[in-house]
Order: sequence, then C-alpha cells, then structure tokens
Amino acid sequence: YKQSKFNYSTKNSKGELLLFNSTMGEKSMCKLTNPTHIKEFLNKKAISNDTIMSKLIEKEIYIHEDLDENDKLYSILGSITNPTDLMLSISLTEKCNFSCVYCYESGTLGIIDNETKHTIINYVKHNIHRFSGLYINWFGGEPLLAINEIDELSKEFMQICAFNRRNYSASITTNGYNLTLDVFNKLLKNRVFDYQITIDGTKEIHDSQRPTKDGEPTFDRIVTNIKKIKNLPQQNFRIVLRSNLTQKIFDHLDEYIDFISE
Repeated sequence: YKQSKFNYSTKNSKGELLLFNSTMGEKSMCKLTNPTHIKEFLNKKAISNDTIMSKLIEKEIYIHEDLDENDKLYSILGSITNPTDLMLSISLTEKCNFSCVYCYESGTLGIIDNETKHTIINYVKHNIHRFSGLYINWFGGEPLLAINEIDELSKEFMQICAFNRRNYSASITTNGYNLTLDVFNKLLKNRVFDYQITIDGTKEIHDSQRPTKDGEPTFDRIVTNIKKIKNLPQQNFRIVLRSNLTQKIFDHLDEYIDFISE
C-alpha cells in the first residue's frame, strides 16, 4: 500500500496527527495518537498496527500501490464539468433577518416574483429531458424568509421530475434561525436533504458577528433548532456546519471544536 496523494495532515495541540483525504471528505477524518504510528505515517511507511492500517485503508488514507489516482481525479473533474443532473441555485431573496458584520449583500431585492418563478419552471420543463435528474440549491439572503415560495416551486419541480421519470433533490444554505421542526419537516417533504448552516465560533463570538437586524443574539436559537433536528428518528438528511474563520474564532478554536464535538 501507499499513501493517497489527496491526503492532508496536521498536528493538534496534543501532538496527535489529524488526517483528511479530500476525495473522501468527512468520512476520511481520523487521527493517529501513537508516536510510533505518527512517525511511520510521516515517513511514508505503512502503519505497524494491522487494525489501524485496515481502518486507514477503509478511509482511503492508504491505497493499493498499483492504483493510479489520476483516473479518480479526472472522474471527479468530469462530473463537475459535465454534470448528469441539471443543477440550479435559486436566490429567492436578498432580504435577511441577520445583520452580519461582514455581509456584502445590499438586501434591496425582495421575494422572488411570479414572472421569475414561471420562467424557472418553464426552463426546467423544457430542459429536464437532457439530464438524469434535477438538483436545486435554495439560496438568499435568507431563503427561509421565502418558505412559501420554496414550497410552491418544490411542488412544481417534483411534479415535472415525476412526469419525466427523473430524480429530484435539493439543498439549502440558511442561517438556521427559522429552521424550526415544522419548517424542517416541510423542507424534508419537499426533498431538501442537504443543509448548510453557519455558526461563527462560540456563543459570545457568534452573537457579536451574526446578530439579528435588531441586534439580538442568535446562537442559542440556532443551536436549539439543530439539536431538535438531530434527535429526529428520520435521518435521511445531512447538515454541514460552516464557520467564517476570523481571528476571534481562531483564538478560541479548540473551545469551539470541543462544543461542536459534544
């Protein structure tokens, strides 16, 4: 076996070696704690512990020595440049209920109008036959301010895809403030399975960077929403937590990671 060319590694404050493979993503994340194993890895050698080595092979940190990873790279690039799905990002509004300190949006455009909705629907109707499915990313501003429009458009898209026997799924980039269980369940019915939510570090830092328009804190409500969702028995969805890495967050990064881990 040999190490994958897509590996990344770094040591944490405890001296442990954190490992990540960029083609496998989150599934590959792991760490080596034994100094001998760390030394073996950094010297490009196989790990002397068979159990750990098997795990690293499973995570594609180590791959078979005859495998040409350029083929994998070209396959990934091909899926990006020539997607089989029709992929659309729909910005439903520039309006937002937050006043983030680094925001660049003007917030002048309101909720998407009927003419634009009909134009998008007609575009999908006339082009879906050329693709294997439809994938929508709901975007903003804050897209949950337009939850009724998401519901309306989703029903149209699902109907079009069902008629044409095409797959349909969606994602949403949201601040998570209005992501109550009722809203979340409505989104699931509309086949929104992927969620990106921003939490900017620990409570104090997040609330200073991402308050509401009225200057109210948002951290506790977002975290409460996510915890309620996490406890649902239905698990056919994925939530990615995103952070804007400012110096404040970086200075308290270990504390933040511990909180997320818990």
